[in-house]
Amino acid sequence: MPDSAPPPLPPPSSPKSSGLKFHSSTMIRNIITGVITTVIGAVILYFLKFNEHKDSHDIDSLLVKEATGNAWKSYVSAENVFYNNMQTYQANYSINGFDHFKEATLNEFEHFDSDLKRIQNTKNLDPSFLSMLENRKKINDESKVKYRKYLDNYYSISQSITDPTERNNKLNTETQRFLDERRERDQLFANSIEELCKTLTDKYSGNFVKSSLAMYQAVQQTNSNNQNNQSSNSGTGSDVYRNKAGADTNKTNNYNPGTMDRAMIVGTWIRSTNYLYHYPDGRMYYYFSNGDSTYGSWEIYNNQLYHYYNQYYGAGNRWVYNISNLTENLFSITLSDSPFTRFDFVRNNN
Repeated sequence: MPDSAPPPLPPPSSPKSSGLKFHSSTMIRNIITGVITTVIGAVILYFLKFNEHKDSHDIDSLLVKEATGNAWKSYVSAENVFYNNMQTYQANYSINGFDHFKEATLNEFEHFDSDLKRIQNTKNLDPSFLSMLENRKKINDESKVKYRKYLDNYYSISQSITDPTERNNKLNTETQRFLDERRERDQLFANSIEELCKTLTDKYSGNFVKSSLAMYQAVQQTNSNNQNNQSSNSGTGSDVYRNKAGADTNKTNNYNPGTMDRAMIVGTWIRSTNYLYHYPDGRMYYYFSNGDSTYGSWEIYNNQLYHYYNQYYGAGNRWVYNISNLTENLFSITLSDSPFTRFDFVRNNN
C-alpha cells in the first residue's frame, strides 16, 4: 500500500544550498576577523594615545621646570634689588634728607610691584610658585600703605614736638608700633618661602634656597654673629668690625668672660641733645642732635660696647667702644679705633 511504503530519501543537496552554507561560514569568519581587528586596532590606538599623552606630559613637565627655574632667578633678583636699594637709601638718609628718602623708598615699592607682575605673567609656572608670587604682591601692596603711614607719622612727630625727650619717646613708640605690626606677617612669609623652596627642590631638583634672598642673608649673618659671641668662652676670638670710613678691620682679642654688668647699660642715655636707647632685648635707637637717627642693635663683648647700625643714618656700619666711668647713672665710651672720640652719657630717668 502506498501508505506502507518507506518515506523517500531526502533530495541531494543542491548547489544553491551548498553555496549558502559556504557564504554563511565566510561571513562569520569576516565578522570575527573584523571584531578582532577592531579590538587590536583599539588597543594599538590606546597605547599610541597613552604614549602620546605620556610624551606630552613629559614635555609639559620640562616646560614647567624650565619656566619655574628661570622665574625663581628673576624673583630672587627683583627681591634683592628691592632690599639692597632700600638699604642704600637708609644709609644715605642724612645726606639727602627726609623728602628724598620718602619719595625714593616709596618708588621702590612701585618698581618691585612691576617686577612681580612681569614674573607672574610667565607661562608654564609651577602653581605653588605662582601662588607665592600672588601672596608676595599682596604683602607688597599692604606694606606700602603701612610704610607711608609710618613715614607720615614719623615726620609729623619730629616736626610738631620741640621737647627732645618727648619727641624721641614718641618716635620710639611709633617705630616700635610699625615693627610690631609687620613682625608676624614677615615671619609667616619667611615660613612660606622656606616651604616653597623645599617643594620646588623636591619637584625639580633646582637651586631653590631661601638664603638666595639678601633679606634672609642679613638675618642669618646677625644670628651667626650672636651665636659666635655667645658661644666663645675661652682662648682667642677673632672679630671684624667696620670703622667710620666703612673699611673692614680685623681685630683679634683674648676673650674675657666679662666682668661688666650688661644690665647697667640698659636704659635711656643723654649726651647734650643726643639720645641713646639701649633696650634689654638688644635693640638700639640713637637720635642725634642734628636730626639724624639710626636704629639697630647693641651688645657687650669682651667688655666693649658694640653698636650695629641697621637703618637710616650709617646703615651697615658697626662701631666698637671701650667703656669707662660706668656707674648707675653715667658712663663714657671711647671709639676703640682712630679717631678715638669719647662720648659721655648720663641716664635719663624721665
